[in-house]
Amino acid sequence: MKKSWLKYLWLLGFLGLLGLVTSNKGFYGFFGFFGFFGLGLMASDERLQANINKSARNAFLSSIILFVASVIFSALTSNRSVFMYAFSVNFALMIIVFVVSLRVYDRMSR
Repeated sequence: MKKSWLKYLWLLGFLGLLGLVTSNKGFYGFFGFFGFFGLGLMASDERLQANINKSARNAFLSSIILFVASVIFSALTSNRSVFMYAFSVNFALMIIVFVVSLRVYDRMSR
């Protein structure tokens, strides 16, 4: 059986400690990655791998849609600072869409 690397995402939670050192409050959002610690306790099987793949597809498509919208908005308004905000919102959106999709697919396949 193939092992999933997804359970190691909780290690990104330690990046939240940079918020204490740099006094940048944006780093505190990384503490949310500690929620992925529970995936290390789950047994990996084919169903979980299929659900992970479908959830990753949803997150990828949502990020593509957001970046296309931000490029169009930036071109219409001549405001280049849109990309800075779009990047951070896109990162958060991908994680949220992935987690919500994974939860929905897991409940549907029970």
